[in-house]
Amino acid sequence: MTRIGDSQYHVRFKATYWKIFHIGYSVDMKAEAQTGGVFKTTGENDLGWWGGGVYHYEGTVSATNFLATYKSEYDHGTFEMKRPQQE
Repeated sequence: MTRIGDSQYHVRFKATYWKIFHIGYSVDMKAEAQTGGVFKTTGENDLGWWGGGVYHYEGTVSATNFLATYKSEYDHGTFEMKRPQQE
């Protein structure tokens, strides 16, 4: 995630389908502050007919977690990342 404005982030994703197809793509997401240092994110991206069409993204971001869902006409799922704990 890279901040590109006051409430905009450029997010890059990499995915593997059926263990053989690899794809990388980006989406600009809007972030709105919620309570407790959590931000709600939303965005969408058209990956074209070969990529599954228009994907809609919603998620939350905090200092330690990133959780997002994605949906398109043919696909849906989640992304989840956690910041590693310092030892």
